[in-house]
Amino acid sequence: MRTPLLRIASLILLVHGGVACRSTGSAVSDPVFQFAFLVRGDSTANRSDQERQATQAAHMANIQRLADEKKLLVAGPFGDGNPHPEARGIFLFDTADEATARAWTSSDPAVQQRVLAMELCSLQTPANARHAYELDQAMRADLKARGEEPSFANTLRGYVMYFGRDAGSSERALATLRTQGKVLLGGPLAGSKRANYLAVLDAETVDAANALLGERAAECGEHELVSWWSTRALTGLAAMR
Repeated sequence: MRTPLLRIASLILLVHGGVACRSTGSAVSDPVFQFAFLVRGDSTANRSDQERQATQAAHMANIQRLADEKKLLVAGPFGDGNPHPEARGIFLFDTADEATARAWTSSDPAVQQRVLAMELCSLQTPANARHAYELDQAMRADLKARGEEPSFANTLRGYVMYFGRDAGSSERALATLRTQGKVLLGGPLAGSKRANYLAVLDAETVDAANALLGERAAECGEHELVSWWSTRALTGLAAMR
């Protein structure tokens, strides 16, 4: 299912989000969303190429439906070098309720056939992702105005996801990068066996992310950096803090 996950990134499904408080004294709480790791399912069925293609098409159609209904906020695949190959990508849903998110994921034909599965947890993030969809649409409109058809090559780019074990250490270590607009999305994860903190870093490769962290890496405590793909317009969130 690697191919459909690469196609997920082309959907650029970033629609809603919120503004949050940190150590600034703001009285507004960070919004909470359901975050899903898209992982390999436990199906052992032998499927023909035609069956796999049909499942892929239905999977992508369901993603588009969830996006159109403003339920799915972010979708994107992990890139090369993922230390957890069973994890293929991520979804971010516009709900704080696990049962609601589980119902939405259960509508996916690939999940119904156990080709894929979702590991749900909660993400509390201050990123104002409501504007990401608008930014992406504006980027695509600009490309068309210049006579360029939007494609993987001109709408997508690599980012790096930071997964930390200690939320407090991660938050403190990344505070300066967040102020500098280098943390585009992120916050504490609750209920995940993989990490307790997530951040999307404005770095196109893991090497670049390591350079960005520099001496702060030691302050982060135990963490992993994973290549991830999404819309180029995501960087525009940094200017909307």
